[in-house]
This record gives sequence, structure tokens and C-alpha cells, in this order.
Amino acid sequence: MKILAGALMLLPVLAFAQPNVSGVNSGNAIANNSSVRISGSAFGTKPNPAPLKWDNFEAGAALPTETRLDTVQPEWVQFYHNSLGGALYTSRQAHSGARSVYNAVDRPGAMYVADPNGGPGPSIGQWETNLFRTPPSNTLFISYWFRVDTGGYGAQKMTRINSSEAAGGGGDYNGYGSYAFGGNAPCEEPQMDVSTDNGSTLNLGNVYLTTPGCGTWVHVQMGRTLNTIGVSNGWLMSSLVGYETLNFENMQNIFVAGTHDGKSLQLDTVLLGLMCANFSQGDHTAMYIDDMYIDNTRARVELGNNAVYGSCSHREMQIPSSWSASAIDVTVNTGTFAAGSAWMFVIDANGRVSPGYPVTVAAGPPVPVPGAPGKPILNGN
Repeated sequence: MKILAGALMLLPVLAFAQPNVSGVNSGNAIANNSSVRISGSAFGTKPNPAPLKWDNFEAGAALPTETRLDTVQPEWVQFYHNSLGGALYTSRQAHSGARSVYNAVDRPGAMYVADPNGGPGPSIGQWETNLFRTPPSNTLFISYWFRVDTGGYGAQKMTRINSSEAAGGGGDYNGYGSYAFGGNAPCEEPQMDVSTDNGSTLNLGNVYLTTPGCGTWVHVQMGRTLNTIGVSNGWLMSSLVGYETLNFENMQNIFVAGTHDGKSLQLDTVLLGLMCANFSQGDHTAMYIDDMYIDNTRARVELGNNAVYGSCSHREMQIPSSWSASAIDVTVNTGTFAAGSAWMFVIDANGRVSPGYPVTVAAGPPVPVPGAPGKPILNGN
């Protein structure tokens, strides 16, 4: 594991009040899909309380087997490399509820193209995914649950935060403004690499986070803030919750909010991480995503299984509907928390985390096997 620090410009962290939760109006008992008010102080502001996108991929009604995602939710636009229609709803696997979305190199119709050097080439289904456009902004934060089941040695291409050409960046996949997470042969080499594009002076090409490997749901969080030109106010984070976290605060020249090719550079694209490459005929790789949360601020509410946020091995995103400095209304998402003790956390727009506030989860689905205690990799803050 490589810790990045030396070549980075840091500024002292200014003292601000830490968010603090003083109560939950449900008597500290919470149930899935219930509405509760969280009271406290120093929650900061969130002009648009709801996330830009919350999707548990349940679709709200019975669906035919393996329906295309974009036919139910057109805002999930097909990726331009698609030839089979993009991601599919499935009941094969789900983190919570009954469905997730997936792609597989051996999905129906995913025949293999000829390799120009002879022999079978890659599956034409390997790029089947979708993207979500956001209003252009300097910050994007995403949270989702991911699973890969594989029998091959190719590369998995996980969710990416990008700047499209319309937002001044290099496009939906690679190029100026791209921030990616991915890995090779996840069953044999259980690790993910973090990479940035050439719009960053921070080279993350050799940074790896340990994963639980294949056949296990893992909670992924990613975020970044473009720094103002000449100001150390950038942010970059990648986390496999309960395993390892990479976090850089108060940075300059990670990504610059400025211009590129004469256009204003901002973030506006989230590409679902259901892509895979270099698999060959006979491989059976399938990738799944569930409970996707997308927003243009770090301000959020999470439920965790430890009173200390960084020591949680299981966290679930909560869905806010109103937000003020002293009160937040959320729709409770217990995910896979079982009945029992949990802790509510409020994170403000600057990433400051409240102490955990104890709550009791009503009876629900069984809790998954947790990961190892969190092992943060920080930049000294």
C-alpha cells in the first residue's frame, strides 16, 4: 500500500464547528422507509436537500426478466460503446431489496468478436453500461454497492466521475477530468487501483486498495472537488468502506476548476462501473451495482455500525428531503442492517463528520458479513 503525501501542497485546516446530532424525533427508533427528523447543530447548508440521484434499482413494479435500465429510467443514458442496450435490471443478486443492475460478458447476445491475431476475441458485451448526467459543478460525490462474480483474468472497469466534452473535459470515459476506480482479475488479485487523468498533478497510477475479492458486496464511495486556480481547496477520496480509504483534503492541482481547450472545466458525468475488458471466450464475469447515491456536495447523512465513523465496517446512505443548520429530515434506508443498535452521522459540505448518535433499527433483513475494521490512508490531516 502506497501513502501519497510528499509532492502535495497542503494548507492548515481552519477551525469550524463540528456537526453534532442531539436527537432523532422517532424516539431514536428507526424503520426502513420511515421519515425521521434529525436535530442538532452545525449541520451547515445544503441548498438542494435531496441527492441528485438515489436509485435502489427496484423500479417500483414487477419487471420482465433482465429489462434494460434505460427503458425504465431514460436518465440512465446508454454509454456510447454499447451494442446490446446497456445495463440490465436483474434479480440474480441484490445488496438490498430484490434487484440490482448488472452486466456480464456472457449475457444473452454477447457473442465474441474475432481477434485480429487469431482465435476468439473479447465479448462485445464487455462495455454495456449507462451514465448519468449532472448539472456541471466543482464537486461530485457518489456512493454505491458493488459486486463482481468472475471466472476470468480480465480488467473490471468500475464507476467513474468525469467531465464530459460539453463540461470542458475529455469525455465520458477517459481524458481530462476523469477519475477512475478499477482492477484486474478480482478473484485472483483482490485489489482496486485508483487513477486520475492528465488534469491532475497527483499521479495515482500505482495506488491500490484491498478488496474482499469476488462474490462479496462491497460499499464504494468516491468524491472529488476541483480546486480553484491557485487555491488549496481541492479534495479527492476513494473508499472501500470497512476495508481501506484514500482521502486528500485542502489540495491544490488535483483537479483545477478553470478552462481546458477554451471551455470551462466542471464535473457532470457518472459512468456506472459495469464495464470489463480483455476477457476471452469461456469467461463468466458478471458485475452488479445497487443503491447508487449521486450528489454535488459532500453534505450527507449515513447510518453506521460503530459510534466512530471511520471504524464502521457497514454504512448505509440516508435520503434527505429538507436540510437546515439545526434539523434534517431523511427517509430512512436501513439497507441490510439487522434489528439492533446503529449510529447516525451527519457530514457537512466540508466533510466534517458528527460523532455517532445512537439509534435502534427496527426488524429488517439480516446483516451481511462485515469487512475488516476501517484502515484509512490520509494525508496527515
